[in-house]
Amino acid sequence: MRHKNSVLDFISAFNSAYDTTSRVGKDMELSKISTAKPEEADVEQPGMLGPQPEGQDYPMQKGVKFLGQTSASPMTDQQVADARQQAMAGVYDKYGDADAANRIRSSITQNKMANLQLSQAERQGKREDREDQYTEGRKNLFENSIYNQKQTGFASAQSDYESAMKEYQGKVSAGQTDAIAPVAPAKPSYGTAESLLDHASLLAYDIQNNKAGSDALVNLTEMKKQVDDEGYGRALKIAQSGAPLEEVAKSFNDGGKVKLDPTSVVSDKIKDLGNGLKTRLLTVKDPDGSTHTIDTMAELDAMGKADSLFSRMFQAEGLKNQKEHIKIAQGSLGIQGQQLQLAKDQRAREILKEDDAKKAGVSLYQEAHPDATAPQLEAVRTGVMPAIVGKGAYKVESGDVTTLLGTPAVDERGKPMMDPISGKQLVNRDPEKEKQFFEWMKKQGITDTNAGLAQYLGQQKPAASEPIKISTPDDYAKLPKGASYIAPDGTVRTKK
Repeated sequence: MRHKNSVLDFISAFNSAYDTTSRVGKDMELSKISTAKPEEADVEQPGMLGPQPEGQDYPMQKGVKFLGQTSASPMTDQQVADARQQAMAGVYDKYGDADAANRIRSSITQNKMANLQLSQAERQGKREDREDQYTEGRKNLFENSIYNQKQTGFASAQSDYESAMKEYQGKVSAGQTDAIAPVAPAKPSYGTAESLLDHASLLAYDIQNNKAGSDALVNLTEMKKQVDDEGYGRALKIAQSGAPLEEVAKSFNDGGKVKLDPTSVVSDKIKDLGNGLKTRLLTVKDPDGSTHTIDTMAELDAMGKADSLFSRMFQAEGLKNQKEHIKIAQGSLGIQGQQLQLAKDQRAREILKEDDAKKAGVSLYQEAHPDATAPQLEAVRTGVMPAIVGKGAYKVESGDVTTLLGTPAVDERGKPMMDPISGKQLVNRDPEKEKQFFEWMKKQGITDTNAGLAQYLGQQKPAASEPIKISTPDDYAKLPKGASYIAPDGTVRTKK
């Protein structure tokens, strides 16, 4: 018979009681976690990182607290489930069951990975769907383009002609003498304005779907500007007005690439379109013997639609670039990418000019009144008080000062860089010259910049010569490098 060991019995009883107590405690904590719910609470505002200055608390806002975790926004069901499992894993760690805790944390990680993969798959699917929709939409747009409709119509007519020609040749071979040969269809004419409209339609669709940006719009705008500069639209309007053929030909030949030889015009007729509308059809014979037709009303209509598309695209791009203060002006502005950046910088300088003038006024007042108070200086800065009391405030027109003391901005080819909003040539500001001018005004006691500029420039540039106006390439060739000249369009440029 075994003798009882009181020590062993005590240890056994203690372990049994401890296990029971631990199990009860663990079960109670797990039960509380399983029934816990998120509660509204004050939480720190997102983005407030690092220690706050001594004596100051972090800014707080209404949010959610749940099982030791906080969120500035409502928690999702998945976030709640993850927080609950993390809390349970902590309980198992607390009571010595590391394996169970690790299994829970592993499950959380696997769920997160699965959810991430599912989310990525959904996003990829949506991207693919959008790409398919974009591709299908562009395909439909091309199929409905003027070019494709004309080519499709010509292909159908050509197929009918070939079938009719085979039938005609069969009749001739059979000895039929009254067979009438079919007439081959004329190749479709694809006008300059129609091409511009098709390109604009496709570009507008690409921009809408974030497949193209400002650079593409600028390039197409250059094409439109060239068409406008060449006077193509004006020539069409002259032809549509019913002007004599010689006058129409002259209007085409004075401008751009589209030339018209009156002797090559094989047909000049007016077509009634109904509803009081008419169009002029000029059929021209090409050197290879083929013909093409200029439909004045169709071309003018295409130009009008292209202008409308350009307007909408410029407005859309203007909204996109509003934060950058860059708006692409409507119309024929041939601005290259580097000019857009310069326009952005110029606009930033314009915004700062008013502040510069205010600072200059405050400095002048403070120099004359060393004991000026802070409210007085603020009054000068805001224009409530004049900067120079008793002598009349400076009449600062910073735009005139910048324009007359700066230099006209040109690109590397000597082409003027234009402001996309005002349409005026940009000017490179010369802060040093402006400073010298205002110091000179102060010494002379002059407060009106218009009067001051006239006197100052007369003293500074007595021998300055006016830019030479040129009208031919020979005139340009005779100019020395660095010379200023007035181009045929009226803008001042510098020969590089």
